[in-house]
Amino acid sequence: IVFIILESHTADVVGALGGEKNVSPNIDSLSNDGLLFENIYSSGGRTDQGIVSALNGWPATPYHSIMRSTEKSKLLPSLPKDFKAKGYRTSFYYGGESNFSNMNVYLLNQGFDVIFDEKSFPAGTAHGKWGIYDQYLFAQQEKDLRSTTQPFLSVMMTLSTHEPFDVPGQSRFKGNSEANLFRNAAAYTDSCLGAYLHSVKKEPWYPNTLFI
Repeated sequence: IVFIILESHTADVVGALGGEKNVSPNIDSLSNDGLLFENIYSSGGRTDQGIVSALNGWPATPYHSIMRSTEKSKLLPSLPKDFKAKGYRTSFYYGGESNFSNMNVYLLNQGFDVIFDEKSFPAGTAHGKWGIYDQYLFAQQEKDLRSTTQPFLSVMMTLSTHEPFDVPGQSRFKGNSEANLFRNAAAYTDSCLGAYLHSVKKEPWYPNTLFI
């Protein structure tokens, strides 16, 4: 199982969900080949809330992030714990600092065998202000899964769509307005996702893998 969490990637830039049609063509294409849940909503407005919602089924609470409460978060129902108990090798990949918002302690308590963050990448890996660019995140995870014991649950969280939206390559949307900077970052992450899924089709574990 490969679980991909896209930072800030709103339905407003996904044509298949009624948003703009020219920002996320790879996600639009995927919606035709898999299951697309159209009636689904964010549990909160921040990344730490979204991670706990996705991996623990915990709704966001106002004015407080349960991720920062170690004694509470370690008691939550947990997908990684459940899969690890069934013999799955578990990993979490992120291009930023894993100590953000107590995330590293949270991830350890969720039972991840491998936590790969900004400091784990090879020296000199290209990065922006917020961390390692998404294309290198996807490439690193694919590389590592080649030698990972199966079955596995691998979670990736992107970051290039986090402000200040600085991404490599040619701008797809011109101008320095915040809206176009975000569109450009979202299009970049979508292209990285598309390239990753095209590449992993060559991996021996691909036919037996569920991508979420």
